[in-house]
Amino acid sequence: MHQPIAVFDAGIGSYAIVAEIHRRLPKQDIVYFADRASFPYGSKGREELLAVMQRTLRFLERYAPPAIVIASTTSSGSIPISTR
Repeated sequence: MHQPIAVFDAGIGSYAIVAEIHRRLPKQDIVYFADRASFPYGSKGREELLAVMQRTLRFLERYAPPAIVIASTTSSGSIPISTR
């Protein structure tokens, strides 16, 4: 894979996002990460969720993606995230 766009979620709701990326960028590699180990996100406190997100982002950054799509509304809408 060459600089895949990374997409992750705790469930399967992000399949539509992956399909749309593929439709618009058919030659683009995609890494899809379904975080079933940490599911559900909604029941986690802020600090626990932040730790999960930082761990996941560090993992996905190993693929050198030009973009990481956080498809979970719980995590993307509730906390600012920076791994740097």
